[in-house]
Amino acid sequence: MLNNAGVGSPLVPLEETDEADYDRLMGINLKGVWLCMRESLKIMSPAGSGHIINMASALSKTTFPGAGLYVASKYAVGGLTRNTAVEYGDSGIRINAICPGFIETPLLRESVPEEDRAHLASRHPMNRLGTPEDVAKAAMWLASDASSFVTGMLFSVDGGWTAI
Repeated sequence: MLNNAGVGSPLVPLEETDEADYDRLMGINLKGVWLCMRESLKIMSPAGSGHIINMASALSKTTFPGAGLYVASKYAVGGLTRNTAVEYGDSGIRINAICPGFIETPLLRESVPEEDRAHLASRHPMNRLGTPEDVAKAAMWLASDASSFVTGMLFSVDGGWTAI
């Protein structure tokens, strides 16, 4: 099962956020993941096998000024992933998260001007933004038997962005 839903938020100082912002981000980014995991585990547990891959974010591992609520929601996804992986470690169910960095998607192209995208790319050790294919390949690997001894990991697909 691949949990791939989430929303962002405008970059604003925490004092400018309100409960509606909090409820929206936590409701989609965390509660949505929790609900899907819970229902999937009800099926996977009796079967004694399964894979859950949660889509977290590079911001599950670092910070970004003005993105406090988003960062908190993605840190929570990381914590839920790791804790649940430990709970189900001997059940045949593997649970991991992918933490994509800046990925060249239509949404990014619409919301970030070309010159800003070029600047973002230059801040990555690999000197480029990621592609949807980069993320898909990571998901395919995590879902495959090649990763049979991998669980509880927050798997960065960010061109080294969180390493600096």
